[in-house]
Amino acid sequence: ALAFLESLKLHNPDIYVLITGLEPSIDHNNFSDLIESSQLTECLAKAVSSLQEELNQEKRQKVSLLQHCRRLKENTARLEAEAESLRGIETECNRMKRELSAHFHEALKLKDELYG
Repeated sequence: ALAFLESLKLHNPDIYVLITGLEPSIDHNNFSDLIESSQLTECLAKAVSSLQEELNQEKRQKVSLLQHCRRLKENTARLEAEAESLRGIETECNRMKRELSAHFHEALKLKDELYG
């Protein structure tokens, strides 16, 4: 952040004043000994390139996560439909068990009447 403010002092003093409320005070003699303009440009270009690559990786990860989320939602919907179908089958099975039990008891009653 300090490096950014220092660069604003040099390249955009008006913005520096807007941000800090202070007038930029620069000793150009001291600054010229710190780093050459071409080195600074190269350093900034590398930093921007690195940030762009990081942004691209984040975008790819976002797309991947969105696709994964979509697949999970599809699987959830499919499983919910299967569960509903199974509940229907279970209900029908229970109905058939009750019916079978009723017929079995009726058959026992008829057997007792016939042989009893």
